[in-house]
Amino acid sequence: MTSYDSLYDENCPCNGCPSEGACTVEKLACEDFRHYMETGERWDVDRWPSAALYHKLFPENVDAE
Repeated sequence: MTSYDSLYDENCPCNGCPSEGACTVEKLACEDFRHYMETGERWDVDRWPSAALYHKLFPENVDAE
């Protein structure tokens, strides 16, 4: 499924993205990141990160409230 190793790949769409810091702190993800995680290819189309998409990609990392 999803691997954190992809986050450290130089081709990851997060690298250099203006939202990278906010996504890391606030646990957000965008469709570009989802596409990259699923295919290994950059898409560079949708950079609107959301918590909902992050939780779909990383369900094991969702804090219990």
